[in-house]
Amino acid sequence: MRLAFVVVYLVRGNAQPLFRRHLEFIRRYAPSCEWWLEAVAHRAPDSVRSVLAADPGIRLHTPDVLPPPLVDSASAEHGAYLDAMIECAIADGATHICTLDDDSFPVRADWLDVALGHLDAGQAMAAAMRVENGDVDLPHPSFLVTTADFWREHRPRFLPPRGASPEFDAYLRETRQRPDTGVGYGFAAHRAGLPWAKLLRSNAVNDHYLMSGLYADIAFHFGGANRRKIFAQDKVTARSAADRVAAVDAIGRANQALSEVMMARVDADMDGYLTHLRGG
Repeated sequence: MRLAFVVVYLVRGNAQPLFRRHLEFIRRYAPSCEWWLEAVAHRAPDSVRSVLAADPGIRLHTPDVLPPPLVDSASAEHGAYLDAMIECAIADGATHICTLDDDSFPVRADWLDVALGHLDAGQAMAAAMRVENGDVDLPHPSFLVTTADFWREHRPRFLPPRGASPEFDAYLRETRQRPDTGVGYGFAAHRAGLPWAKLLRSNAVNDHYLMSGLYADIAFHFGGANRRKIFAQDKVTARSAADRVAAVDAIGRANQALSEVMMARVDADMDGYLTHLRGG
């Protein structure tokens, strides 16, 4: 078995402590098999790129060896780079893939055994499923484990554009899944008639309905660490407000303030914070 982690790095604002925890926990709970990390970080600061470039276990791609960046949305660019790096990893001999966000990481020594157990039981993949953000059939790239064989047979894309095929558009209508990074993997499994293991939020304590999530107690995802703190369900909530724009702005400010408190806990004592989220 040869495992490739695949990550797109941004690391903006005050997310440097989380970047350090991300690398720390990947190494702490690294699998016993051969593994490496495929990365692209062309929008990250130089300080982040230098850390990644200096690590012999990380293959840092430059944009010139990957598709040109897309400009229609951040999600589309994220998906395109994940697609390209997975293809590179499999060409280099990876038998299994684990995608992470730059604000997510495994949090238990047996995380890979748990994920592989789902694959061995006939599931196409094991992935975080954020029901709390309105998702119904979206394997989220903050934690997704699958095989090179699944990729070769089905050639999924993380975020196909609307209109990519009549079948894809029908899938979106049928499931009512909003397009976001990961939807193409849900579509590939659906089209093949394959189940996938939905790793649901397992927090005993929720500091926020979406941020600082544990999934099946094997992966942590801070959520939106490197962007404005407005999430899909926040927009749904704001629809009922008399002034929708003001409501979204107020929710964003509240989320940002809370995220700074949570980020301080991540920086000070990540293990203690995980114990808190688990109800300890």
